[in-house]
Amino acid sequence: MVSAMFGKKTKAARDAATTSTGLRAESYESIRVSRNRAWLLAVAAWPVALLGVGSGVLEKANEGYVPPVVLTIESGHVSKSEVGTPAVLLTKDAIIESELARYLTERFTLDRHFRDEHITYVQLHSSADVAAQFNHEMDAKNRENPYYSMPDNAVRRVSNVRIRILDRDAKKAEATLTTFVDDGATNAPRTYWHVLMHYDFVRQALTPEDRYVNGNGFVTTAFEKNTEPGPATVAGVGTAN
Repeated sequence: MVSAMFGKKTKAARDAATTSTGLRAESYESIRVSRNRAWLLAVAAWPVALLGVGSGVLEKANEGYVPPVVLTIESGHVSKSEVGTPAVLLTKDAIIESELARYLTERFTLDRHFRDEHITYVQLHSSADVAAQFNHEMDAKNRENPYYSMPDNAVRRVSNVRIRILDRDAKKAEATLTTFVDDGATNAPRTYWHVLMHYDFVRQALTPEDRYVNGNGFVTTAFEKNTEPGPATVAGVGTAN
């Protein structure tokens, strides 16, 4: 009898919670929960939307980034300040020679502890063709990979880098340098290199991390090396060999 009463009451409650259309009416509690969930989703979506907008603005601003060029005199005071557009940078021999010397040092240095850093630097300062040439040279599948010719604990170091600009209009330069393998032994044999290069300054859309590595937008557009100082065997004007 008691169970029958409870059964009737339960059925009556269900009937009371049913609309005239036959659908179960939604309780106030479920409406409140749904509303709170909607607010939470809206609040969570705002940071994502703002992050997307901020990323787009940063990328656009970074693409138009132009480095400053400051010239100083011996007293340490600023003599002249210019906006470092590619046209301005290409007139500064000191900047060109500095970029080329650093590029050669990074490219010819072989150090397993900093291998990735050297490779990243060269890639960010090379045109697509020159970067592809370098990537093949550093490829683990390449039997002539220079790392394979060195002991595991050795480092190939660079010294005596000399740069000479051959043709400013053609953006062509040559360099000589010396490398030697430092494995703890004395009187390590030295290798003498002669390099012909073409270079340029371009405006690039880089990430902030990559912009820190290549702030001037310097790139090597052609690269030809040979272990005997003298004229190159192939004229690589505008192409990578």
